[in-house]
Amino acid sequence: MKNILTVLFLIFCGASFAQEEYKSEVKPYARHQYSYAGIGLAYNDYSEELGLQIRAQSDFTNSRFSSSIYLTIYGEESFIASATNSQGGTTNVRAEYRAYEFMVDVHYNIVHRSFKFYPLVGVGVLYEKADLEADDEDEFVLVEGSETSFAFNFGLGLQYDLFDFLTVFAEPNVTIYTGDNFYGDGFGAFQAGVMYAF
Repeated sequence: MKNILTVLFLIFCGASFAQEEYKSEVKPYARHQYSYAGIGLAYNDYSEELGLQIRAQSDFTNSRFSSSIYLTIYGEESFIASATNSQGGTTNVRAEYRAYEFMVDVHYNIVHRSFKFYPLVGVGVLYEKADLEADDEDEFVLVEGSETSFAFNFGLGLQYDLFDFLTVFAEPNVTIYTGDNFYGDGFGAFQAGVMYAF
């Protein structure tokens, strides 16, 4: 009888331990199966310009995977020069560049609690447009160019829940894309922002 009670006690202890381990694994997923919507800023290390990002994100059910979809708008407008032309008049030259990056990323959350750490990969499209205007007293010249490229990116990400309904994120990444474009073969970027969880 004593041996039977000992075995039952050990089984009970083992079952309790296994249940706690199960909860420690499952509970973080259940607690953070959220969808997110938010905004952020992105810095491009080639153009050295800030971009505005609009973002949506969702956790996969009972999984360490999540996905994000976002649109980043980079823009720049500046007067390059004001010089005297051959007729003695003044010529003003202005360059304007704008890029729209649309990406879909997949994250694997190595750490998946109120704090998340993840590598990411994604695909998308990069649309670039550049205008060069020269305006003097006699004539106006406008040169326009645009390029649409297929994009592939990879990077790392951090996400931290400030509250149950509010989280912040930061992601350094590199984007490589096809086509002849104004940036070259690719660029690095850092993006960070805030998202509402629902």
